[in-house]
Amino acid sequence: MAFFEEFKMRAAELAQAGVAKSKVLAEIAKLKAANLSEKEIIHKAYLEMGRMYYAENRSDPNAAYADHCARVTKARAAIRDNNDKITKLKEGQTDTPDADIAADAAADAIVTDGYSF
Repeated sequence: MAFFEEFKMRAAELAQAGVAKSKVLAEIAKLKAANLSEKEIIHKAYLEMGRMYYAENRSDPNAAYADHCARVTKARAAIRDNNDKITKLKEGQTDTPDADIAADAAADAIVTDGYSF
């Protein structure tokens, strides 16, 4: 009988240890999820700072940011040109007589995520 009592005690100890370990793992998962949320906040703040810097300094950026500002300006100009071409294609103002090309271009219109270009 002592064997069964000892076995029962050992099983209870292991179960308690398992519960304690699962609580620790749950807390770790909760903290990691919180960290991901905080990292997302940081990421959004960095993006907003970049947008603000560009808006305020695009014509005369600090030398360390000049290349980045130039890339943004060039990309914005390309988007603007593409949007102009899309508008012309939608309106039928194209040299291409093929209506399918105009329809395909209109279907593939660029989404600008709410930013004005």
